[in-house]
Amino acid sequence: FNVDQATATAVNVDGSRKLLRFASSCSSLERYVLVSSIYASGLTVGSIEEQRFREHREFANEYERSKWQAEAATLE
Repeated sequence: FNVDQATATAVNVDGSRKLLRFASSCSSLERYVLVSSIYASGLTVGSIEEQRFREHREFANEYERSKWQAEAATLE
């Protein structure tokens, strides 16, 4: 989880966007499924509902931030 911002963004955010662009070019594709991770919740305390976090969170590191951004980009 000790990764710099540029690497985390390139892998998680940009990588997710590239997959979405590719998926949109697949004429027979019926469904695109995002499997996110608990790390998208950042420093949230308590129960974490199975739904999108719309508001910005605080994060312990760049990996967590990039997971939240990747999820947000996918669900736009």
